Amino acid sequence: MGIAPDAMEHMFTPFYTTKDKGTGLGLPFARKIAERHGGTLELLSQLNAGTTVRLSIPGEPEAKGSLTDE
Repeated sequence: MGIAPDAMEHMFTPFYTTKDKGTGLGLPFARKIAERHGGTLELLSQLNAGTTVRLSIPGEPEAKGSLTDE
């Protein structure tokens, strides 16, 4: 069904959630993992039309660090 524009700007903010259950850490952690591997994680959404999650991870021999590295 898509994500409302006001929610879209917070989707990668840790602990932000629109659900009754959950921690709000799934998307931020997934993005961090993708970035550590030289990739990206994007959300493309249009309200009442749908959402696409685009994950891109190029071939790379090793990760660039742990999730706790800043």
